[in-house]
Amino acid sequence: MVHRAGLEPRSPRPWRSPGRLELSIERQILQLRKRGWDPMQIPLALGIGHSSVHQPESNGKVERFFRTLDEECFAVHQPRSSKCRMRLLDEFFWYYNHQQASSEACRA
Repeated sequence: MVHRAGLEPRSPRPWRSPGRLELSIERQILQLRKRGWDPMQIPLALGIGHSSVHQPESNGKVERFFRTLDEECFAVHQPRSSKCRMRLLDEFFWYYNHQQASSEACRA
């Protein structure tokens, strides 16, 4: 199929996010969330800037991601150690950001 310039089919997911946190920071945030930390205290503890939610829908997207992570990754594999949990997180993040939606999320 021939496409004119600028009309190529594109994925709705971005290939990169310039403002995204480093993966090590994301992991630390996830660990603190799992331990029940107050989300307002996490940026202070990690020495990162605090972002405020400007639209109510934004928080829902984050909460939905955590629900997906729990349902499609941790509930399926039930890691028994921190090392296993981190490996699963790496695999799930790659899958979540690069693969089409599938019922086999987070294959370990």
